[in-house]
Parts: sequence; C-alpha cells; structure tokens
Amino acid sequence: MFVMFSSICFHNIMAQTSHVVGDAVGWTTPVGGEAVYAKWASLQTFMVGDILIFNFTSEKHNVAEVSAAAYNSCTFTNPTTVVNSPASVTLTTTGNHFYVCTLASHCKEGQKLSINVFPPDGSTPALKIPATPETPGILPTPDFAPASSPSFNPTMPPIVTSDGTTPPPPPSGAPSFTAMVPPIFLAIGFSFL
Repeated sequence: MFVMFSSICFHNIMAQTSHVVGDAVGWTTPVGGEAVYAKWASLQTFMVGDILIFNFTSEKHNVAEVSAAAYNSCTFTNPTTVVNSPASVTLTTTGNHFYVCTLASHCKEGQKLSINVFPPDGSTPALKIPATPETPGILPTPDFAPASSPSFNPTMPPIVTSDGTTPPPPPSGAPSFTAMVPPIFLAIGFSFL
C-alpha cells in the first residue's frame, strides 16, 4: 500500500497538465473583456511543464507571448506569433507570463492572458519585493494572496448570556484540510484492496 501511495503521489507531482485557455470560450475577443481570462486563470494552477492550449479561428486570431509592458499597453514590436490553431505552448520557466492576440484591437478588447507559473515541485516561488516601496508608507502587494484561516473578529462585541457569562465560541462547521487528508488517502488505499 505504501508503494502504491508513493507511486500516486510521485505521478501527481511529475504529471503535466494541459490547460485549454478559456475552456469553452476558447481564445477569442471575449464578451466581458480581459476579466474573462483573468477569472479563468485564477481558477488554474500553472506549473513548469504544463501546456497551454489556445483554440481559435486561424486567420482571425493569433497568440504571442509578450513582455509585461507590451501586455499592459497592448503595443507590440515584431512579436513572435502563432497563427495556427490549436496552438500549444509548454511552460518552461517560473514567474509571470503574458499572452495576447496581436491582431486589430483584440488585446485592448480583452484578448489577453496573464499567468503565474510555479516550480514543478509545487513550492511557491520567492516574492520579489522592491527595496523601496514606490509610494511612501505603502508596501507592495504580492502577486497572490496567502491562504489564511478564519479568525476571531475583534470588532464584534462579546455575547453575554442571561446569567452574565460568555459562552465559548461555536466549533467550526467544516473539518480542516489537514484533518481530511489522511482519511481520504486511506479510503483511496482501501478501494484498491
């Protein structure tokens, strides 16, 4: 069972994932602007070795990886574009990657994708924080929000019962992730017996 469990974990770490950009929307000028691709990307985890698949109508769209400045301004100088669909792009480096359609005003209309690629081992890359913040007194915001657990809200007044005591806080309704992982793996292991 240990060998099987180790094999499953190793396979999951080493497996590459293919991400169909935009899912059913595909790679097009989206109704709703760039928020469509931003929302799609926020639901994905991109790792080195993963593949982005851009599905689009050839001759009406293309895809190019560009710099952050070109992504933000939607101005390009001789970008290397892929014009045939489906276009497969293998992610080979960590960090931020930017993709756009360079035809007409498609980028300005929201046909652009920004992603953050993590190392294949699943570790979080170190944040690059400038030595001096751009605005005095304001610290830069990281590219991603760290996971946090629910906490007590100190602005809420305590509840006092009729006998003058404060009841203990109610137990959490959902078990924690770490409490659920061992039973899940045990269930998977027993299903193979």
